[in-house]
Amino acid sequence: MKKESHEFKTTITIIGYMLLVILGLLLGLLAIGSFEFEKLRQLLAAGVAASMMATGIAGIISYWIIAPQSAKHLDDVIKEAVGFPARILPERRYISERYAEFTKAAKNIDVLSMSLSAFCDNYPTEDLIKWIKYDEKNFRLLVLSPKSPIIEIRNMQENTDIRKKILDSFKKIKEIHDRAESDYRNNKKWNGSLEVRIYDNIPYLAYFRADAKIIVGLYYSHIRGTQSETILLQRGDDLMFKKLEGHFKKLWDGDKESFEDRLICTISNSKPNTFYAEGLVKDLVKHIKNVRYKIESK
Repeated sequence: MKKESHEFKTTITIIGYMLLVILGLLLGLLAIGSFEFEKLRQLLAAGVAASMMATGIAGIISYWIIAPQSAKHLDDVIKEAVGFPARILPERRYISERYAEFTKAAKNIDVLSMSLSAFCDNYPTEDLIKWIKYDEKNFRLLVLSPKSPIIEIRNMQENTDIRKKILDSFKKIKEIHDRAESDYRNNKKWNGSLEVRIYDNIPYLAYFRADAKIIVGLYYSHIRGTQSETILLQRGDDLMFKKLEGHFKKLWDGDKESFEDRLICTISNSKPNTFYAEGLVKDLVKHIKNVRYKIESK
């Protein structure tokens, strides 16, 4: 009831304001036509008309130009209405700078994706190594299993090869792992961490979290994921922020029994060790080749 009352009052206020603006314009025009054209009355008419029209024009300028500049103050209104101050951002392919900006300022980064291709494309290998080795950043990356039946559905929807993108991501992760392993052999510890796991579940959405900020990407059935809108949330958006955290945690934890079948890579800052699941990756690569062979044989 409180939200409905607030929305009703807001609507009435806007309507009333616009009516006053229109009334000011009309009175200004009527004043010009109603006064007799004697010199004094003309001056008076012109003064009154100009004043009223100026009020109307100023109102329009305020409504259409000045008001949008204060749009950021609407966050509280949105939060009261829907429970969180969401910001809709353009297509994912156009916001790589925002991803980089958030990552540079954060210490803990979580990513949930189908292929990790956007993540790997946005960040050069050397940048990722620097962030983990020197800047104490901790990355947790979740990528869809190449064996998941979801991939075939998404391949048809996007007209792409998601399995190939996943393998390309694994190659980049392997390159980072090898650099870390070489440093550890020479007693050069990395200050941050990296862990990569696969999951076999419905992804629902693309998820990127950098400390207190979350970017959520939508999946549509008729266009590529990079063409979908994204929603920016910040900590304090209790309703949705916590739900998204829980969604990632559920997929990240998975089944404890299948942990060894989901872990792709680890670079640990708490223990001087690294791990890359050579056997698991080879099995996934073999599976992908078999799937491609069956598709090409049809």
